[in-house]
Amino acid sequence: MEQNAPQLSDEQIMSRITAEPDLYGIIIDRYTDKLSRYIKRVSGLVGDELDDVLQDVFVRAYQKHTSFDPSLSFNSWIYRICHNTTINYWKKNRRYKEGVSFDEETYTKSGFLDHVLADDTTFEGIMRDADIAIIRDALGGIKEKYRSILVLRFFEELDYGQISDVLKIPPGTVATNIHRAKKALAKEVTLLEQPKK
Repeated sequence: MEQNAPQLSDEQIMSRITAEPDLYGIIIDRYTDKLSRYIKRVSGLVGDELDDVLQDVFVRAYQKHTSFDPSLSFNSWIYRICHNTTINYWKKNRRYKEGVSFDEETYTKSGFLDHVLADDTTFEGIMRDADIAIIRDALGGIKEKYRSILVLRFFEELDYGQISDVLKIPPGTVATNIHRAKKALAKEVTLLEQPKK
């Protein structure tokens, strides 16, 4: 591997993988933490299961490297592979109802809410008064497509175009689904806050 390899962009590395497969280690190093967090946030997987899915993501990305277009965003491309791999694992293992796991270092109630409510105050009162544990449970209780889009937008901080690439839906649908996801989250918070009879 050449000395300046770590300075290459993701796209440059991917265009050279066939001739220099060792460069793929740089991609793995760059994306392990980010993709691990995404898998955990979307699926609730931890430990060996998370590691297995992550390994599968990198194997699939390597196997498909010739289909990557270097003129496009590598970040969106690998997130799409990660998203699809995670959801497929989830469906196969019936993980839908197991909830979402957040690490406390990257999740704070105020930080998440500041992002989610930045352009929509309709549900601000509901969300601002909710306990952090209830918000986490509510995220785990909404539909996967809504949870995924909230995680991509407000945790991974992808823009609408990148989310469109990852989920393979039009940008207008991204905006609509983000709005619906916020409503679904607020509704789930309200249900969870109701006293149990």
